[in-house]
Amino acid sequence: MINPKTKIAFEIVGTLILVVIAILLARYDDIKGGFFLESINFKTTQGRIISSDINYHIGANSAPGYRFKVKYEFKVEQKKYISNSVNFGSKVLKDKHRAEEVIRKYPVGKEVIVYYEKDNPGFSTLEPNKNDNNQFILTFTFFSLLILVVIAILYYRLRSPQKENKKIKIRKKR
Repeated sequence: MINPKTKIAFEIVGTLILVVIAILLARYDDIKGGFFLESINFKTTQGRIISSDINYHIGANSAPGYRFKVKYEFKVEQKKYISNSVNFGSKVLKDKHRAEEVIRKYPVGKEVIVYYEKDNPGFSTLEPNKNDNNQFILTFTFFSLLILVVIAILYYRLRSPQKENKKIKIRKKR
């Protein structure tokens, strides 16, 4: 039978590992484009911007930022695709003027060159050589360190001697 403390430790570590895996899956395209760009066989086609907007965004630690949202459509072998990947990395900028530059560069209706992966046209971007993975690296590093700290604390707590609860007998007066 597994010690209850050990079971809780495994559940905590397992949960933290699942959180890291979820982050990796959610940012898969940014990781692939940002770190493994040379392995992608890009093709190009014409596309058109269908929406372009900025949203005010409150991020971690209540840090303000501006999220740019650019959507474009394109066709590959007569199949229509819609994407929102301008580049690889963060879509939130601290400087509103930088976010506005992206929106001005990609106004609604503008014809653009879309770079897409030959075997997976759903993986596309407008600026394949521009990536900003600093935020991802910081987030991944933070969660990795958090997991290591939790593992170290749990290891220490599980290895420390257990204090036994002493039972105190109370005598009743007759």
